[in-house]
Amino acid sequence: MEHFVQTRDGGVAVVTLNQPDRLNALTPGGFSDLRDTLSRLADEPDTRALVITGAGRAFCAGADLGGLRKMIGTDAGGGIDPDLMRDLFDTAVNPALRALTGMEKPVVCAVNGMASGGGVGLALVGDVVLASPSAEFHLPFAPRLGIVPDAGASWLVTRALGRPRALAAMLTGARIGATQALNWGMVWAIEPEGNLMAAACDLAARLAAQPSAVLPWLRQAVDSAAGQSFAAQLDLERDANAALCATPDFVEGVNAFLEKRTPRFGRDVPDVERTERSQPSSAAL
Repeated sequence: MEHFVQTRDGGVAVVTLNQPDRLNALTPGGFSDLRDTLSRLADEPDTRALVITGAGRAFCAGADLGGLRKMIGTDAGGGIDPDLMRDLFDTAVNPALRALTGMEKPVVCAVNGMASGGGVGLALVGDVVLASPSAEFHLPFAPRLGIVPDAGASWLVTRALGRPRALAAMLTGARIGATQALNWGMVWAIEPEGNLMAAACDLAARLAAQPSAVLPWLRQAVDSAAGQSFAAQLDLERDANAALCATPDFVEGVNAFLEKRTPRFGRDVPDVERTERSQPSSAAL
């Protein structure tokens, strides 16, 4: 069975993790295939946005521990050789996450069930995260395995929850349900089970219609905000808008606003009216 199934809804590519019998746990080869899939989609001009989800009843159970177990004993102490683990992260896991954060196209993650271990990092790395009522987030790294969260989960969860909640979630391995994840700011909205993918694709299509040049700048502004001074953030805003105000999309946006019409950004954007979709079943707090 393929690691992933790729479908297309207009300009939105849907990447579905496709190992439902293993709760979509990823082997090193699976992470590498994800990286290759994302790299290909990044270069496709017809792909303007991505949706990532899981097949079956889970989003992603993280790393396939059965595969890791085969590496035990490669170190003199009886565990996994440190150089072997570093190589696994450097060649498989981390390149997949970097491919997502480096994607110059909007990424929507549709969390359709459990996201555990490294699956939490994969779930939260999207620009917008939607969840079904059955979604839950589980960080068993420290209490069950004696390791720290990886696949970006330590950074992403801490950014979403703040230190006290993040550290407690990582120390206890407590499961965070969809409603709690919404209340704590881990996800943007909860959608009914049968509407999750339609909502995710609709949102991705609307994000894809926005000026493409703004996304890398916006990510940088948001990611930098908590780690630098207010004065430095003002400089970043200045540099971003100095670059973006020189683009044709900005000119179109100003003209459309003053003329009270819908802007048409980019030549590759279809000439269709975009309407706001109805409010999700649970609004983000």
